Amino acid sequence: MKHIIYIILFIISFNGVAQEPANRTGGFADKSYYLVDSLVLEELTKGDMELIESSLKLYHSAKDDTSKINALNDICENMMHKSWETYQILQHELVLDQLNRNPTKKQKKFLLSAQGKSMSNLAYIFQLRGQVEKALLFYSKSSRIFKSLGNIDGIANNLNNVANIYEHQGDINTALNYYHKSLDLIKETDNSEGIAISLNNVGFIYLNQGNIAEALKYWSEALSIREKNNDKKGVTESLINIGGVYYDQGEKEKALQNYYKSLKINKEIGNKRGMSHSLIWLGHVHSEQGEEEKALSYYNESLNIQKELGNKQSIANNLNNIGRVYLKMGEQDTALKYFLNSLKLVEQTGDKPSMGIILSNIGGIYLKKGLLNKAESFGNQTIQIAKELGYPSNIQNAAALLSQVYEAQNKGMKSLEMYKLHVQMKDSLNNEATQKATIRQQTKYEFEKAQIVKENEANEQTRVLAEATGRRNNLQYSLIFLGILLLFGVILSLGFIKVSSTIAEGIIFFAFLILFEFILVFTEPYLENYTNGQPMYNLLANSLLALVIFPVHAILEKLLKKRIMK
Repeated sequence: MKHIIYIILFIISFNGVAQEPANRTGGFADKSYYLVDSLVLEELTKGDMELIESSLKLYHSAKDDTSKINALNDICENMMHKSWETYQILQHELVLDQLNRNPTKKQKKFLLSAQGKSMSNLAYIFQLRGQVEKALLFYSKSSRIFKSLGNIDGIANNLNNVANIYEHQGDINTALNYYHKSLDLIKETDNSEGIAISLNNVGFIYLNQGNIAEALKYWSEALSIREKNNDKKGVTESLINIGGVYYDQGEKEKALQNYYKSLKINKEIGNKRGMSHSLIWLGHVHSEQGEEEKALSYYNESLNIQKELGNKQSIANNLNNIGRVYLKMGEQDTALKYFLNSLKLVEQTGDKPSMGIILSNIGGIYLKKGLLNKAESFGNQTIQIAKELGYPSNIQNAAALLSQVYEAQNKGMKSLEMYKLHVQMKDSLNNEATQKATIRQQTKYEFEKAQIVKENEANEQTRVLAEATGRRNNLQYSLIFLGILLLFGVILSLGFIKVSSTIAEGIIFFAFLILFEFILVFTEPYLENYTNGQPMYNLLANSLLALVIFPVHAILEKLLKKRIMK
């Protein structure tokens, strides 16, 4: 009974899983087969549809609950659509039910492993929905289960996700500590994919701290692992990160090349989360280049994907990005609407860095509108969060906003106080910017040097391969030529043995056919330089060769016939 009550409460806490009326996309799928409520098949990608059909076929034909759990696990681990969350709850329920039935030692080990994974996935669902305390609780429970099983990969993955939570809460030192713990742990295994993920996340922290060289070191190592593993999804993440380095160095075109390449790969593999990230960065660059319409197009496309995935944190960031573009276009009311909607979501997720930025944006609009009390309220909230985070740039922006608000309110001393704080933070940032510029130049040199080394290695490999191919081809050409000489030698020797006209013509025709084919094969690489592989030019070149060979063939055929025919 306790178990049933727990499941009911758990499902209720997830809001929105009850059956709803059919919509214009064609209504909901049959629950008796698809197991869950509110699943609209038309919304699924081809990959998700194939995954569900194959997994549910195994589920419904399974003779035991263990097989059913495995079938659902495929959906939970690989499905892109947000409906995976509902399948995850269903799988979790099955696992708990089996654990309460006194399983054998072997069955219990399997069920505990499944429970650890499902609790980690449920924690991730809570994390996406901004329920941080529940997420941390479930990650902790999952890690305890993994520890009892000796599952290092599972523990490292949970540590990585916990670090991500602290990062978004603004507790950077704690986040970095968890990322390093995850990295140290995962290095004890042969899980190269997990190592790449941890390297990638640590790199982000160093980037935000202004340590570009350190960030690039971690990202380059992650990219190398992912390319070796042919991990396309991981490669797209690394492309975005390295594109960010170009972006930070002001090389917008190179940044765009990386972002477009990542978007193309994400579309090929159907990675919607990855597509969303690529689109956001494309929006950033086009917005900075003054191409507002393009930026809005990319941001809105990303927003639609994140709404489909149900990721509140990313939805909030997209809304803020769109608001910023409208603000640049002078449409204050539209911008304010997006900022306020974004603020509602970040208050639910507790993402303090984003919250501070959005509050500042809203306060700035109220200041322009002359709504000074509202502007002051938002300015005070902004500076409080900025001081909690300890980010100089955030403090500078908040102080600048409040200085202008107090000046408009004729509060001279308060305005001066905020202005001094603004200047203090600006000087701090200028010093930091100088240091970053030095690092950036050094990093740019190191990065370009690494790229040159990589290109030289690739060129050297190509050269070595070309030489080996050339040697092989020359050897084969020599052997073929010797074979042709031997063939004509055999024909000439037939002069001592007279043969009929038909046999003679056949032997001579075959010999010249082989000779002609050899000439075509031998000359083809040289002709390619002139014909560029175009069929019409190839045909013309081959016809000219045939015209040259034909008279030679006629003369030799006449002489050879006379020698070997009766």
